Amino acid sequence: MSELNDLGGIFQPAGTSLALNTFGYGAIKLTGDMAFGPPRDRKEAVAVVREAIRLGINHIDTSDYYGPHIANLIIREALHPYPENLVIVTKVGARRGADKSWLPALSKDELIAAVAAEQDQRFWRWWDGIEQQNAGSPRQLVEALFGGIVEQISRPSFRGCPFVNLATEFPDHAHAGTAIACANKREVRRRLRELCAAMGAREPLRLADQLALLIDGAYGQAVTLGVMDLRSELLDAAMQLIDAQVASGRT
Repeated sequence: MSELNDLGGIFQPAGTSLALNTFGYGAIKLTGDMAFGPPRDRKEAVAVVREAIRLGINHIDTSDYYGPHIANLIIREALHPYPENLVIVTKVGARRGADKSWLPALSKDELIAAVAAEQDQRFWRWWDGIEQQNAGSPRQLVEALFGGIVEQISRPSFRGCPFVNLATEFPDHAHAGTAIACANKREVRRRLRELCAAMGAREPLRLADQLALLIDGAYGQAVTLGVMDLRSELLDAAMQLIDAQVASGRT
């Protein structure tokens, strides 16, 4: 591999104590054509990011609308946990259309709503994937969902439920982003109610709401007291609630 002997000296962004090499890495090429979609070779893209850091580059210029989101996901895959001296800078002010177009985001609220919508889509892709793997067994699906939630909140990068965080930051339910967050929580309850009814619960609405409370409680504990033995405790609590409502056997 080649070596970079001259990174252009050091500069310090105004108002900071950061010491950055003049040469940085621009992440726009980590995606597909026109900064849209995945790269042709994801492993190669990951290797490029790692090589840049190995060569001494200590700041990366990126944006969530490269992909969108794909460049940032590749950077995380390549470098997390991040080197202590690495600075990642981003840009805001745009959204991406399905036709690869660059759409102006004229306000902070537009950007927040766009991120909330993407988080919502990611969440349901995750849920639907688990549902496909556990089709035909409502109880097994609930166990898998709770297991998946524990895996999510056990990650060092976990900073709380994005929908709870958003509704806390912007409590006005008329806010476009908060409306998406609240709709997500309502849909979680609706789906859980369907699962509880399919399991034959005596009170499926009550059981579903209890399971939803467990989920949000787990999100809260993970960012306050830590995960600790949360996996076994969370699954055990969920199964006890189900057993109390379902007459006998595993559905």
